[in-house]
Amino acid sequence: MRTVPDTHAYALTLPGAYLDYPFGPTTAVLKVAARMFLLSAAGERAGSVSLKCEPYWGEALRRDYPSIAPAWHLNKTHWIGVDLATGFDDEPPWCLTDALVADLVDQSYTLVVARLPRRLRPV
Repeated sequence: MRTVPDTHAYALTLPGAYLDYPFGPTTAVLKVAARMFLLSAAGERAGSVSLKCEPYWGEALRRDYPSIAPAWHLNKTHWIGVDLATGFDDEPPWCLTDALVADLVDQSYTLVVARLPRRLRPV
């Protein structure tokens, strides 16, 4: 998942996930039950995604990975920005992996689903 389209494709495999453009054609938002769990610039040139994250986990990720920072224009405590364009080029052990990005997408999705009323949670 080294590109935003790859990350979107993976996120869309999660139950109930869908792509929306509520902020216009330049910002892609992945949602579950009308709640955002992934944001990114739309198009092939996009290089980063914003994901929901537990505050303690986000702090550790920002400290350990140079390509993970507070998310732009979102709550800096609960959202992280993941730079896919350069994060895979960093030196180990600070480089991103496909497994780490998939895990971050899964965690973002899980955090959002956990806060949904039971009747709105996907099976």
